[in-house]
Amino acid sequence: MRHRSTSFQLILLICGALGLSFLGCQVTLSPGYIEDDKKTTDLAIANLHESYNGSMYEAIWSSASPAFQAAQSKEATLASMRQSMQNFGRFERVLECRKNVVVRAPIEIRAVCNSQFEKAVGTEMFTYVKEGTQLQLAHYALAPGPSTLPAER
Repeated sequence: MRHRSTSFQLILLICGALGLSFLGCQVTLSPGYIEDDKKTTDLAIANLHESYNGSMYEAIWSSASPAFQAAQSKEATLASMRQSMQNFGRFERVLECRKNVVVRAPIEIRAVCNSQFEKAVGTEMFTYVKEGTQLQLAHYALAPGPSTLPAER
């Protein structure tokens, strides 16, 4: 009987040690995946600018994340986009941009870009969320003037 109890304790000890080793493990990310996410974000930003220039505000709204849509009513968001077009004009080009991939569930890719518009330079702030291979806009803001951009991480 004593032998069986000792074996059981040994099995529990081994299982406990394995469990603790899993708790202490770290997830390592390949820089390649992060760079891929940044490149995918570049394409998403280009698509957003194309939709903005084409006054396809409904398309921007429809493809945005549920968090983006819940933050403000559709009417208020579309009015804000029209106001941005009136104040800044058409998007022309990105002057400088910094992106940061935040690893959590879901993965977030944040970008801050100084961009040239038809009437002024503005600072654009984007947050995209990644679900599988798809990116969805979760936040967008446009402020007047260029900003000093943070270092890329």
